[in-house]
Amino acid sequence: MKTRELSAYLRPPTRAGLWMLVVAALLSAVAAVAFWQVFALDRDDLEVRRQAATLRLTTQVKPAPTLSKVEIDQNKRWTELQTERGFAWAPLFNALEAAGNADIELLELHPDKPSASVILRGEAKDEAALLEFMERLARSPALQQVYLSHRKSRKRDRLVTIAFELKAKLAPALRPQ
Repeated sequence: MKTRELSAYLRPPTRAGLWMLVVAALLSAVAAVAFWQVFALDRDDLEVRRQAATLRLTTQVKPAPTLSKVEIDQNKRWTELQTERGFAWAPLFNALEAAGNADIELLELHPDKPSASVILRGEAKDEAALLEFMERLARSPALQQVYLSHRKSRKRDRLVTIAFELKAKLAPALRPQ
């Protein structure tokens, strides 16, 4: 019996076992390739999902922030200050200074930034001084369309003056943006 049992170990392996080994190796190789392709597809799918999420976030309409009444008022004041700061004061004052004389007393200056105009109120010693002042303002490059909108004689004690109101448009270079 021992020989019979020993002969089973000494016998060469059958060809079917070798084929089974080759088939198992091929199946393992196919499984590895399939696993690698599934892994690559999963990696690509994750990348596409990440890009889609990024695009969705960038194209998503963000709700406008709701501002409180205080913040709206502050923004309005800041805008007014920026407009005031951007106004070309120096050329306007230079034009008024060049046109002024001792017979004219300017009492009020009202620049209207939206309409790009200026209202001047004051008093003149007489008609000639007022006309000369208007002509000098009209020749100034900073002002256009200077005209007298109101005039009235005013008497204080023995002194008679002419109260006036002039209106003028700012030159295009001085108009606020």
